[in-house]
Amino acid sequence: MGYHSIAIPGYEKEDYFQMLSNPKEEIQYNAICVLSDMTNSVWLDEDTMKGKPEYWRDLKIYEKIYPMMDSGNSWISSAAIRHIGMYDYNQEKYINAILQNNNPSLNVQLVIGYNYSLRENDILADPALLVKKATFCFNHPSWLIRQSGYKYINKKTAHQFEEKFKQDYISTNEVYTKYQIITILGKHLCDSSFDFLINQYITTKDTILQKLIISLLPEALNKQQALNWFNNHMKETEMILDSGFEFNRNEGDIYLDLLILSLNKGWDPTRLKTSMISSDPEVSKDSFPLLFPAYFEFIHNYETSDTLNAKQTEVMNLMRKKIATTPLINKQWKEYEKKHLRFLLPKQLIDEQMQITAKYNEALTSLYNRYNTDSSMYNSYLKDLKYLKIELSTKRVKKIKQH
Repeated sequence: MGYHSIAIPGYEKEDYFQMLSNPKEEIQYNAICVLSDMTNSVWLDEDTMKGKPEYWRDLKIYEKIYPMMDSGNSWISSAAIRHIGMYDYNQEKYINAILQNNNPSLNVQLVIGYNYSLRENDILADPALLVKKATFCFNHPSWLIRQSGYKYINKKTAHQFEEKFKQDYISTNEVYTKYQIITILGKHLCDSSFDFLINQYITTKDTILQKLIISLLPEALNKQQALNWFNNHMKETEMILDSGFEFNRNEGDIYLDLLILSLNKGWDPTRLKTSMISSDPEVSKDSFPLLFPAYFEFIHNYETSDTLNAKQTEVMNLMRKKIATTPLINKQWKEYEKKHLRFLLPKQLIDEQMQITAKYNEALTSLYNRYNTDSSMYNSYLKDLKYLKIELSTKRVKKIKQH
């Protein structure tokens, strides 16, 4: 539904506010639409605006339009829902109000679905209302509204639809419905749903569906169940890693377990590439194995190695073994290391910088004393020479080629 409206020359917000009480419903609808175009939600959303004239004016409009969400006229109702959804103000009350709106109008339900999807509203929404809303949509005669029902299912509520969706999956011939159902089952991948997905993966000839299922398996609630399966299906394990692995993951993340599993089974980590992206045409796009930067910091002790969790450290030790025992990988690593290796600052440079810094501090101290500045200024602006020297002594920089 397009929210088309007619703006009246010379009319301001207050004039359109008066039109909200007009007995003609078309005029009410038009006023809501124009006010939506004129409104900046910042007046209610920002605490610093509270109490200002603009705040009270927009609050008055908000409170007038809010009950119009329940209008029997679907044009007015959907326009009001759209308008109120512009605000973060009172968002929890709003979200739970629209979830309870079972107006059968297509326009109303589509705007509810759209506004619910605008933000991360799962935290604010009452799970019981989400279940009711999804059920209402799935039972609606409109195809569009039935499709919108899937968006109300999250990790908190997915388990309540598992058996229904498994039956629907088996009975439907609609490919898009199968994709939607599989995605929802992945939100609460319990043991039985994991087995269901595996069975579909084995029996289907739809390669898109197979890729979708593989991407969901790492989300299994029973991580050991997933690891046992991946341990016997290395092709699928490599598919997960090749689809976009990030080393910077939590220790409890199954992806680190899959990486360790693969490295122990002989997986070639140089297959997984990344590149330096730059808009500067003179900067070459440097492509290298994704794990090389992490391993580089690990062996050269570049600040981050002491922050690695146990599984990340295990990955790095496996990389060390892989590089040492595989000539081709070792060659690639040596090229990367040579290109990115950095060196400690020369002692003479450090000494000269400390001399300059000492003179700067002495002059700055004299300046503060002359103006009787509070002693806290020393802590804020004067450098501690001892700690600076330690930092410089451990700092590594890349050598610049001499021309």
